[in-house]
Formats: sequence, C-alpha cells, structure tokens
Amino acid sequence: GAAEGGADASDRPEWAEQLPYKVLGPIAESVGAFQEVVLFDRPTGTLLVTDLVVGVPTAPPEVLRVNDDRALRFHSRDSPAEEAVATDEARAIGWKKICLFALYFQSSPLAVASPPDGSPAGAVRFFRSAFPAEVPAEARALGWNGFIAWSWK
Repeated sequence: GAAEGGADASDRPEWAEQLPYKVLGPIAESVGAFQEVVLFDRPTGTLLVTDLVVGVPTAPPEVLRVNDDRALRFHSRDSPAEEAVATDEARAIGWKKICLFALYFQSSPLAVASPPDGSPAGAVRFFRSAFPAEVPAEARALGWNGFIAWSWK
C-alpha cells in the first residue's frame, strides 16, 4: 500500500515540504520485496517515480574527520593553489563536492583547464595545468601531489 512519507515530522527529510512524496510498498515479487517512491514537484507539475532515494547528510561522517580528513580538505578547494584549511566549513564544502561528483558522476559539471587532445603536446599541457607550480606544499601533502585537473562550473 501507499504510505505518506515521513508521517512523523521528525522523520521527514528537509525537502519534503517542497517535494511531497509517498512510499509504495513493500511490493513482494519472486526475486524479493522492493519499494517505489513517488514524488511530486508542485511548481513544475512534475511527477517523479523511483526505486532509489539516497539521503546524504549535510555534514561529512565523523569517521572521515577523525581518521583522515585530507580528502575533505583537498576537495574543498576551487583551485590547486588555494589553501586547504582544516575548518568545519571547509570540510563541509569538500563533502558536498565529493557527494555531488559521486552521485551525479558525469563530467559535464566540471571544467578541465587543458583537456588532453590525444597528442603528446596535449598530454603535456594537461599535466602542466593539473600540477601547477603555485600549489602550496600543504596542498600537495593532501595527496596526489596537489593534482586537480578541473574546476566546478
């Protein structure tokens, strides 16, 4: 049957007010049970039906900060020469960029400074732009020797 998503206000995701939803299921099939989620965007009149809704917290998981936050700091930057600061704000920015890239997983939101063109000269241009000389030592210490071949559009 259909259930109102997040009937208890404390269970409702922050976007539920803008994007009301219903959970359909569980639906039993021979291969197992599954659920569908139906969402409706009132301003555009768009109905979305999906079997996958991913909840990503706004703050990075504590395990990343406690064990090794270099990835969060690395991805918080907008350019290779930008200082990678160890603040909660920078970690949150890095986490958002990691999640966006991982979930969106398309290269179209990225701008590559010198895209390789298949030629040796193109490869040289690409690697020079990906490892600029002005990258500070602390940014290089984050891993990959400071490599960052793209910026976000």
